[in-house]
Amino acid sequence: MLKRFKIGKAEICLLVLVLAALILRFVLISQNWPNTNSDEATMDLMALHILTRGEHPIFFYGQAYMGSFEAYIGAICFQLFGVSLFSLRLGLLPLVGIFLVSMYALTSLLYNKRLALFVVALLAIGPGDSILHQFKAIGGYSEVLVLGALIFLFSSQLVLSRPDMESEGRKRLWIYALLGLLIG
Repeated sequence: MLKRFKIGKAEICLLVLVLAALILRFVLISQNWPNTNSDEATMDLMALHILTRGEHPIFFYGQAYMGSFEAYIGAICFQLFGVSLFSLRLGLLPLVGIFLVSMYALTSLLYNKRLALFVVALLAIGPGDSILHQFKAIGGYSEVLVLGALIFLFSSQLVLSRPDMESEGRKRLWIYALLGLLIG
């Protein structure tokens, strides 16, 4: 497994792009951009309840269809950095990084590394509405980007793998298990 892992020019460019995207987002959230809203206040309250009361909400308060994953991340960030809107939004940065790396992996799997770097560069800057949703902890938007990219990546790996080889068979089982977990 480690024999196939090598760092080339494309991977270094990917690292630079992802770090630049995360630094840009860090600077913007440290300047309190964008303005908050009631959904983000609700997520803040959920994270606070997780941290201080030991609650374990499954759904966004008042809505039985949106998840509470961001609240759990926010509770961890509250524990580490104190209770603030900045701390809540800081927990979204790893999701952005995972999304960009997943899109690189998916695009390089299906096409080539040059196109994958171009896609990551576009997504690092991001269209206005998309980047706005990456900044706010409003329940569901950041996770959907990450989970959608990973679902497409794992599905593509399953389609392109050869099930007749024994080592590939075990790998496919793990990918199927991860895919089921992500979809669920």
